[in-house]
This record gives sequence, structure tokens and C-alpha cells, in this order.
Amino acid sequence: MWRRSNRPFSPKNRYIQSFLKLTLKIQSLKKKITMSVEEFGNPTTAKEIIYTLPKRFIPEKMEDGEESIFHFDLDGDDGGQFTVHITKEGCEVKEGLVGDAKCTIAAKDKIYKEIELGERKAQFALMTGKLKISDLGEMMSFMNLFKRLF
Repeated sequence: MWRRSNRPFSPKNRYIQSFLKLTLKIQSLKKKITMSVEEFGNPTTAKEIIYTLPKRFIPEKMEDGEESIFHFDLDGDDGGQFTVHITKEGCEVKEGLVGDAKCTIAAKDKIYKEIELGERKAQFALMTGKLKISDLGEMMSFMNLFKRLF
């Protein structure tokens, strides 16, 4: 005879399963956050986040002979204008807008920081006009070349 607690689909068992899944997700997120802090430091401003790009760059994802220049125009006290030059050999960040960019990204420093740290969805910021990207396809390629902070 079945007892209530032995039923495979009892509400009690479902709650326990959900709780265990949630606990595992939290542990996984904590591990990821710890790894990114150890690997990239603890950037707290948009400017610091931009300067972590060379450390986060994954050269294996870049094709031989490919080269890209991106301009970041981040308004605010913790922002600025930056040029990110990417080649198979590496990634270089310079202050100021240098060269002809394939893509220009414009946002407030706070918005950019929140997107990079996973506190705000980039798609929503783009749709509401808080994030402006001149070439969306090029930006998608750019995102795949770097490890995430969160």
C-alpha cells in the first residue's frame, strides 16, 4: 500500500525537487562569480570593465587575418570614449576614438556596467534606446570573442 510520502508525484516531493534544483543553481552561480572575480578582478565601473576585455579575450574564436575595431562611447563620470582593436594576436584597449570602427556602441556608463555584470538585459536596453549599436551583426560577433563577467 502506498503511503502519502512515497508517492512519486506528491506535492511534497515536487517542492523538495524544486528546492534542490534551486540550491544547485545558486551553488553554480556562486562558483561562476568567484571564478570571474579571481580571473578578472572585481571591476566596479564601466571603465574598469572595458579594461578587462584583453584578459577576457578568447583568440581561438577569431579567424586568421580577421581584424575589428570597436568604439565605445560611454557617458558619465565612470565612462569615457574607448577604442577596442581586436586581432588574432590579441585585444588592445585605447582611450579615445581611434581609427574607423566597424561598430560603435553608445550608452550611459551605468547602463553598460549593468549589462556587463548581468544586472540588465542588453536586448531590453537596446529596445528602449538606452543602448545604441551601429552594427548589430558585428556586435554579436564581438560578444562571442570574450568571456562573460557573470
